[in-house]
Amino acid sequence: PQLWLVGHASAFLLRFNARLRAAYAETKAAIGFTHPILGVHARGDDKYQEAAIHYLGEYLQYAPRFGRVFLATDDQRNIDEMARHPNITFLRLPGQVAGAGNRYADGALVNLLFDVMLLS
Repeated sequence: PQLWLVGHASAFLLRFNARLRAAYAETKAAIGFTHPILGVHARGDDKYQEAAIHYLGEYLQYAPRFGRVFLATDDQRNIDEMARHPNITFLRLPGQVAGAGNRYADGALVNLLFDVMLLS
C-alpha cells in the first residue's frame, strides 16, 4: 500500500501540462525514442562518497539485448565513451552537459524531467 501511494503521488506531482506533453512527444520523436531500449543513468564520479563508481562500459554488457541505449548523464566522459561503441545506437537529449555553470540554465529542469520520464 505504501509503495502504491508513493507511485500515485509521484505520478500526480510529475504530470505534464499540455505544452510540456507536446514538447515531450516532440523530443521523443526527434531523438527516435522507441522501445525496446535500455535506459542508463550514468553519473560522474562526483558522487563517489555516496556509492561505488560505475562507468558506462559496465552497463553496456546488457546493450546487445536491446540494441539501443538511452543515456542520461551529466558527465562528458560518458558522452565520449559512446564513440567507442559504434555497434550500439545511443540516444540522449540534445543540449549541453549539466555542470555547475549551467545547472540552473533555461531548460535544465525540463531536460531533467524528460530524462526521468524516458528512464522510467
